[in-house]
Amino acid sequence: MSALISMSLDLTQIDKTKLRDGKFLDLNLSVSDENKLYGNVSVSYSQTKEQYESKAKKEYPKGCFSKVIWTDGKCTKWEKPTDTPKIQENEDKLPWE
Repeated sequence: MSALISMSLDLTQIDKTKLRDGKFLDLNLSVSDENKLYGNVSVSYSQTKEQYESKAKKEYPKGCFSKVIWTDGKCTKWEKPTDTPKIQENEDKLPWE
């Protein structure tokens, strides 16, 4: 899948208790096939495994608007590659240097 998603988020309206380690904001984006009044991408705060399994209600950030602005028409699930290159420890230079 190839897609570009445009998202505008009013940082003054973010629930600061949702920040992980005081600086990371974990969000989930859900793309809909339908065009809706407020965009076709839904943005919610990420849930813990326990919240998900207990079917806790999703929470959505206020002041957020998002939409798909380009797609190749295919949607696939991301999976971690099995053939990722190994990083050598104690190496002073980056692989491309």
